[in-house]
Amino acid sequence: MNIKKYIKSKGFPLATAAAELDVTRQALNLWINGKRIPRPAQMKKIQNWSEGEVTALDFYK
Repeated sequence: MNIKKYIKSKGFPLATAAAELDVTRQALNLWINGKRIPRPAQMKKIQNWSEGEVTALDFYK
């Protein structure tokens, strides 16, 4: 599942998701829109935060 679908399925506001991932809303928005790919450490944090529903491979689909 991509990060956009995950955030939407959980009903998180972007600001909340960004705060929980310790990134800016702008960075999160760039990832959601496919304009940037998170660094490996951030991908690991995203995978842990989403309980494995969003993986590094989801950013390359």
